[in-house]
Amino acid sequence: MVRGPAQDNTARPVSLDGCKERLDAVRSDHLADTILRHVTEGAVAVQRTTVDGHIVRNPGILGGEPIVRGTRISVRSVVLASREYGATEGVIQAYPQLTAAAVDSALTYYQAHRREIERYIQANVDDD
Repeated sequence: MVRGPAQDNTARPVSLDGCKERLDAVRSDHLADTILRHVTEGAVAVQRTTVDGHIVRNPGILGGEPIVRGTRISVRSVVLASREYGATEGVIQAYPQLTAAAVDSALTYYQAHRREIERYIQANVDDD
């Protein structure tokens, strides 16, 4: 028993029965609330890996548009660079932080999801 202050400032015994279970429940609820808050605030990146692990989606970057992992470079940008500068080598000159494998994955992703990426391209052309 632990003694705690009573209203009349005299020590009274306080029961700790069930405290561990309640503390565990509070911790669990707090953890769940913390995770939910971070997910909804975008602090936890929810990513879906696609081609060769290079292409991901993160709702906190470009609204979830497919990007090259570890960058903010969209598949759309890679496609536009390839049209402007030529295939892989031209894209790497435009985006030197990308590897040939990442560029190839982005272009492969484009081939598999052409309609989606074309919508992103058109939406961004309309914004200009």
